Amino acid sequence: MGAVVFDNLVFDSWLTKKSEEILYKVDREKITTEEMLILILKAQTNHFHHMDVEFREEFQKIHTRIDRLEIAMDERFGQFQTKIDDRFGQFQTKMDERFGQFQTKMDERFGQSQTKTDDRFGQFQTKIDDRFEKMWNFQKWQAGLIFAMFGGLYLKLFLG
Repeated sequence: MGAVVFDNLVFDSWLTKKSEEILYKVDREKITTEEMLILILKAQTNHFHHMDVEFREEFQKIHTRIDRLEIAMDERFGQFQTKIDDRFGQFQTKMDERFGQFQTKMDERFGQSQTKTDDRFGQFQTKIDDRFEKMWNFQKWQAGLIFAMFGGLYLKLFLG
C-alpha cells in the first residue's frame, strides 16, 4: 500500500512481493536478519508515503491560509488606497478653490490696470494716427505743389 519507491516500479513490486512472502511465514517460522531488513525497508517506504501525503495536505492548508491572507491584505490595501484617494481629492479641491480665489483676485487687480494701460495705449495710438494723418496730408499737398510747379515749368519750356 505504499507509493513507488525512488520512482522505481520494478524495485517497488519486488519489495512488495518479498515483504508479503516474509509476512506470510512470520507466524510459522523464524525469519532471518535479511528478511527483517526487507520488512523494515517496506515499513519505511509506507511511512515515507504517508508522511508525503500528510505534508502535501499541510502545505495545501498553508497555501489556502496564505491565499485568504492575501485576499484580506488586498482588501485592506484597497480600503487604504481609497482613503488616500479621498483625502488627496479633498486636498486637490481645496487647492483648486484657493488658486481659483487667488486667480480671481489677480485678474481683478490686473484687469483694472490692464484697462488703464489699454486706455493710455489707445490714446497714444490715436495721437500717432493723427500725426501720421497730418503728415500724409502735408506730403500730398507738397506733391501737388511739386507736380503743379513741374507742370508749369514744362508748359513754359516746351510750349513756349
